[in-house]
Amino acid sequence: MEFVQQVATARRCPQCRVEALALNRRHVSPDRLGQAIVTEYYACDFCDAEFQYSPAAERWKPLYN
Repeated sequence: MEFVQQVATARRCPQCRVEALALNRRHVSPDRLGQAIVTEYYACDFCDAEFQYSPAAERWKPLYN
């Protein structure tokens, strides 16, 4: 499992709609599992919501703690 730390510009939060969503980490599945699947994890600095994003499907999923 490979975890890559990245710094990115803020994106618009799907929950509060403020441009305060920041990339926390990006995960790329290992080559041995076939086609690489990218999953990104974001947190909103404004409303404290957390999301999982799938770039291939362009789908946001809220994370509940």
